[in-house]
Amino acid sequence: MPRFTNFATNNSPVDGSNPTYSASVSGLVGLAGDVAIINGAAGKVVRVTRVEFSGTATAVTPVVVTLVMRSTADTAGTAMTAVPHDARDGAASAVAQSYTAAPTPGTTIGTIRTATVVVATVGTPTEAYTQTWDFGNGPKKCPVLYNAAQGLAVNVGATVAGALYDIDIEWTEEIPNG
Repeated sequence: MPRFTNFATNNSPVDGSNPTYSASVSGLVGLAGDVAIINGAAGKVVRVTRVEFSGTATAVTPVVVTLVMRSTADTAGTAMTAVPHDARDGAASAVAQSYTAAPTPGTTIGTIRTATVVVATVGTPTEAYTQTWDFGNGPKKCPVLYNAAQGLAVNVGATVAGALYDIDIEWTEEIPNG
């Protein structure tokens, strides 16, 4: 008969073993349309695990922010620096970009999240006005990008006077099975 102990250890790490990256932009000039996007990479499966949005403006203003899955990439953009959570994972394959002028958006698959976020004034603490979407922390899937054309965009519904946005994106990368 097998013997069990109350002090057995689990050999799986508490955190995942897939290479994990974060990219952020701070003080992004507010505009209507896609303000940031993460695009997948050829030969990798990219799982978006977290997206965070906050900002300030001339006056306290509610703004509708959506996460939009795209089957084709937006035009242009400025690359955000992707930082590995573990230096041994090397450089990211996926590309996160931000926009200071509205890009031509890629083809929309659909909106997967939407929220009305209160954009505070510069003197107001913005932590209370932060929208965070966490994915994959349960028996469900994260938004998954299978190639460089697919993307998950952060889209703002209207231009807000004097707006400056802060956006954080976190993702994992893995080599596809088979």
